[in-house]
This record gives sequence, C-alpha cells and structure tokens, in this order.
Amino acid sequence: MNELTDHKYMTVTGIAEVLGVTAEAIRKHVRELFPNVISNGITTYLNEEQITEIKKRMIPTTRVEGAVTRIDKAEVIAKAIRYIKEELEDAKAEVETLRIQLDESIDWYSVKRIQSMGHFPGADPRNLWRPVKAWSIENEYETKRIPDPNYEHGVLCYHKDAWEGAYGIRLG
Repeated sequence: MNELTDHKYMTVTGIAEVLGVTAEAIRKHVRELFPNVISNGITTYLNEEQITEIKKRMIPTTRVEGAVTRIDKAEVIAKAIRYIKEELEDAKAEVETLRIQLDESIDWYSVKRIQSMGHFPGADPRNLWRPVKAWSIENEYETKRIPDPNYEHGVLCYHKDAWEGAYGIRLG
C-alpha cells in the first residue's frame, strides 16, 4: 500500500510518482478542482484533502487504488461501522424474535404464557385472546405469530400494553 500523505503537503510531481501517473494528469485535475492553487513556474503543494479529491476523480488503476490517504481509511472505517450497526440491529431483532418464540420476552405474551403465570385459572384459553386482539387493533399494536409444536399455525403473542388495556394485567 502506498501512503500518499507521509508529509502534510505534497507536490504535483510527488503525487504523480505515488499514483503512477504523469504530473500533467495531476495538474489537469488540480486545474479543474482547485483553479486558484496552480500557477505556472511555481511549485504547487497540495494537502491531504486535495489529494483525496484528485484521487477520487482519477480513473481507477491498480496503483491509484492502492494509494491510501487517512481520509480514505476514515471513509472505509465509517462504512464498516455503518455495516456493523446494521448487522447489530438485525441481530437484536433476531434475539427479540427468539425470545418471543421461547416465551421469554418482557414485552410480548401469549395466552398460554399468561395462564402459566397464574392469570385466568380454569378459563378457556380459546376465548381469552379476543379482547386483547380487539384492543391491539383499536390502538394500532401489532401481534406476532410464533411457532409452537402444539398448534399447527403457531401461537399469537400480544404486546404487554394490550394485556393491560384489555384486562388490567401489568406485565414486564
């Protein structure tokens, strides 16, 4: 990997050597991007930000792609951080889905779980869900269906707020 910015400033010729292009190719980009910087007969010095902009404008070659500035490194790191954050959010969503499936979520409860906690002893579980579902729809809360080996289509889970709204049960 070629380091473009070992120094605070580099000359057009120095940049051209590192990138493996002609000095005139660099001058062309300097004239387009920074017209006030270049003057005939005077050595032109460019800072890291300017070098990075020129490098981005150049047609990628193996040498240009291999030359890295701190800004290039920071951009790659920022992309990696964004990717990791997205992956983390996906993993958190998957963990919550698994918690719900295991009936261990602190926010989502099935009728089966509510009864196992001692609520509605002896009540027919086939009738307990109706008020909770009605409350959920009325208040725009979603329901979640989780797999359950005892039920062909799985089990519906309702948010803890729906249980409180429908039956006054405080959960979580």
